[in-house]
Amino acid sequence: MIRNLQTLNFSYLFNYTIAGEDLQKLRLATQMLAEYDVAKVAQYLLLDEAELNAQAIETELQKRETIYHEVVDYKRKYMDYGISYTNKILVRTMVPDGKTNAEIIKYAKVTGLYIEKIRLKEFYIFSYDVPHDMVWAGTARWQTIEEEQDLNHANAFDQIRWLEHVSLENINQDDVKRIIKKSPYFEGERVYFTEYIITKELYNELLACDEAAKTKKAADELMEEIAYCQDMIAEHKKHKLHHEKDVPALRKQYNDLNNEGGEGYIPHFYTFEALAYFEERLAALKKLKNDLKP
Repeated sequence: MIRNLQTLNFSYLFNYTIAGEDLQKLRLATQMLAEYDVAKVAQYLLLDEAELNAQAIETELQKRETIYHEVVDYKRKYMDYGISYTNKILVRTMVPDGKTNAEIIKYAKVTGLYIEKIRLKEFYIFSYDVPHDMVWAGTARWQTIEEEQDLNHANAFDQIRWLEHVSLENINQDDVKRIIKKSPYFEGERVYFTEYIITKELYNELLACDEAAKTKKAADELMEEIAYCQDMIAEHKKHKLHHEKDVPALRKQYNDLNNEGGEGYIPHFYTFEALAYFEERLAALKKLKNDLKP
């Protein structure tokens, strides 16, 4: 329905968005009534048939056109958000009615690719929200018009509902860009902090890359630990070794002699037990490395 302008408090910018939505509905109604009957126009624009008489349309349209042309630019921008959202509503209502892209684009200022996305009932999607450590892939559907109706359409539209998802914790940004740009639904160059519709094949490729990155990360960490153990073994072999049970007494003896029993530097005492630990750990890591070889 068309909202009453007197109920909109324009000190809140989102009400300009609402006015913009209704402005576009009235503009489209004027055009579409030349091709479709009142019932169809009401169905497509989510209006009551009673609102679609010529006099009411003209009166309400003129009020909103006046606002649109008289407000300052940043407020007009919010009306433009509403105009854009009404175009998207038209896509949502005409697609289920079997309309072609050409029939929809005749009235809704959207791209053919956008319409093809909306035609998807369920789809694979990739969410790349790096600032919040949320990198997900899975299946989703569009929210319905009813589910979106209470949102602020200046910045919330084309929302999705996840059906299922997995978290990709290891995939790198280069692989993400390479894979996402292969999607037939990809638009633009931005691959960051947003959601992308992808194919099942690209979904599987993302999962495979994440698994490969996970394997490489584990292998790198294994090599780092091997190197650390090797360094510790070499370091222990440079020094005189003691038994762990003797270390407390040796530390006290050094402290009493060199720090007069107070606080001060006490050297590290290398032990047979620590050397044995690193040697055993190194042997276990090398075995694990051999077991991981393809």
